[in-house]
Amino acid sequence: MPQLEEILKTSDKKCIRIVKQINEEYPIERYTVVRQLFYCSDCKNIIDKSILKVEFSEGISYEEEMFCSNCGSKLKKVIDYNEIKDIACPVCGLEALTYINNYSSWE
Repeated sequence: MPQLEEILKTSDKKCIRIVKQINEEYPIERYTVVRQLFYCSDCKNIIDKSILKVEFSEGISYEEEMFCSNCGSKLKKVIDYNEIKDIACPVCGLEALTYINNYSSWE
């Protein structure tokens, strides 16, 4: 697993600042990088990104926030893949995204 310092190099300045600030008082117990599907409710952009999750002592945690590269709005996580049917194609605006055995595609 890559070292946290290497991972932070790919994060935005806000994320780096927050993780270091929390870490001044609370030791890091573990961190993970996970792939997550996001969508922008403003411009309908759909993004698959890696996000950093850091767990500190005393139950404190931090998860990197993601913002749309098109319009700058905060992205929403697709947590439940049942949500996919309600997300329109960002190109045509009509067809819904379909989840098929760990693979997402436009139909």
